[in-house]
Amino acid sequence: APAVLRRGHGTLHGVATNRRGGTLTDPAVPVVRLERENGEPVATVFSYACHPVTLGPDNLELTADWPGYARRHLESAIGGVAMFLQGCCGQLNTGHTAVDSLRGTEPRPGRTFEAAGRIGTQVGRAALAAATDPATGPVSVAATRVELPLGDPLTPDELRALADEAGGMWVGWALAQLADTGPATIEVQVAVHRWGGVPLVFLPCEPFAEFAVELRAALGDPGLLVAGYTGGVPGYLPYPETHYDAGGYEIHEAHRAYGLRAAFTPDAARLVMAAAKSLAGAT
Repeated sequence: APAVLRRGHGTLHGVATNRRGGTLTDPAVPVVRLERENGEPVATVFSYACHPVTLGPDNLELTADWPGYARRHLESAIGGVAMFLQGCCGQLNTGHTAVDSLRGTEPRPGRTFEAAGRIGTQVGRAALAAATDPATGPVSVAATRVELPLGDPLTPDELRALADEAGGMWVGWALAQLADTGPATIEVQVAVHRWGGVPLVFLPCEPFAEFAVELRAALGDPGLLVAGYTGGVPGYLPYPETHYDAGGYEIHEAHRAYGLRAAFTPDAARLVMAAAKSLAGAT
């Protein structure tokens, strides 16, 4: 049916935190809205960069965490369907370490449904506050495949040591690696959609926040929607390479949860960034 496309972005500070100890977050809340010609809302697509992990490992219920509350807030306020796209939140979450979500099942203070509802409402309000302007232009999709290189696997002795750890959380991974270390590269997709001329960038993996910050600057578009977790999600994608020197969960452990031999090399993120800029027409 005929529709009008509008886009804009809100801003939200103080919700997402950098769990790697840095200060960088991504406060942008990009919004794309579809309305019927009479102004009736059809759908609102919004994004924000923050892991939906308010609830801790003690929660055994199915939940959409804070994005579910954000969607409901938008739908009740303006009608239509609200769709959430995750931003580049590789190192951003709601205020705890990655280890807190990996180990232990004891309740963590503040990791409750009430907290998820509060955060989701804040994101929803930021999306509602976004000033949107009509957008006109063609609809198109451009995509490319990229081979991402992985680092070297652990030695058999290192793997056997992990496999022999009593109660170790990576025993299963180590045993699987001893049988087969797996591929040295992983193929993913990078894509750029244009909805009525409005660009939306879709990145694979769990990309770090610097991807969105750099792409918005390269395109001169502070409201650019840059979504991660699309085109394949085989692991974390740290960027820039200085993160590798700092180490941490995303560098040293996360690939094990994904069943990979090692973390992606710094070249992997550079390949994804180059592909995204090329598809988006960044100079």
